[in-house]
Amino acid sequence: KYRSKRHIFKFTVAKILSQKLAQTQIDTDEMITGSLKMSVSEIVRKLGWDYFRDQEARLIKKVSKLTDKIISTGGGVVTNFENVKNLRKNGTVFYLKTSTKTLLTRHKDDDDYRPRLIKGKTPKEEIEILYAKRNKLYQDAADYIIDTENLEAEAVADRIISIVGRR
Repeated sequence: KYRSKRHIFKFTVAKILSQKLAQTQIDTDEMITGSLKMSVSEIVRKLGWDYFRDQEARLIKKVSKLTDKIISTGGGVVTNFENVKNLRKNGTVFYLKTSTKTLLTRHKDDDDYRPRLIKGKTPKEEIEILYAKRNKLYQDAADYIIDTENLEAEAVADRIISIVGRR
């Protein structure tokens, strides 16, 4: 109910990993929206981005202590250094990298799911600005980077399994 197209790709990769590795899938955005019974957009509109990010940080701190779980997060999780530190303590972090063009396609019609972070910008401008700001954060946070451009979720999951199996 509360998923965007962008979120569906990450969610699908996590679901495939969960099935193939027989591990529980945890989606932080879904846990937050499910517990509050509101979409991210509704949460932000009613309670603000700071409230959402605080809930996200509390949840990341909690779930990062778990073992044998597949945790998928929202894109803004890397903007909080503590989130990254907590996730890396007990797990392997993958950055599912793609182009801004593909991100724009995945974000199309997502306003009901995710409100704007930068007012007065077109979706394309916003994605380009956020990508420029966050790409380095994603790279620094990641143990592994997987270029997902032109890949289906199954292929991305298989690459992750291949990497995890080599460790």
